[in-house]
Amino acid sequence: MTYNTTDKLCEVAYSCPTGTAFDSSTDLCVLRIVSTDIKPGDSTNAINLKNDQTVTVAILGSSTFNVKNIVISPLSSSPTFGGNTPHSPIKYSYQDLNKDGKTDLVVQYKVASLGFSPTSTQGCISGTLANTIPIYGCDSVKVVKS
Repeated sequence: MTYNTTDKLCEVAYSCPTGTAFDSSTDLCVLRIVSTDIKPGDSTNAINLKNDQTVTVAILGSSTFNVKNIVISPLSSSPTFGGNTPHSPIKYSYQDLNKDGKTDLVVQYKVASLGFSPTSTQGCISGTLANTIPIYGCDSVKVVKS
């Protein structure tokens, strides 16, 4: 606890739960849930562990969410994808994937490194916005072996 001489109040350093970040403008721990589409155009989101080399994941933009605020750089591990051992994308692009007039972020990952098993039922993506607020989104998958 510290004493703030400006407003003459005692202040306690606040710690947010893992996976969230403190937003000083609202005094809340925050996490931005993002709309995620694994294998856009494939309603089953089937991932073939033997034949698929890459998997495409889209983070969908909206009137209230600009995907260009997601931190992406060669020095960053954001956005990451896949379970306990997250992986950085091998490539990314911006496009209006779902034809709603809003820019989406489309990223690709190597399937072999993602750790999917025959019992996997979802894939999740995480990252950070430019204002340090974390993002998180999941979509269902159907893993096949042949």
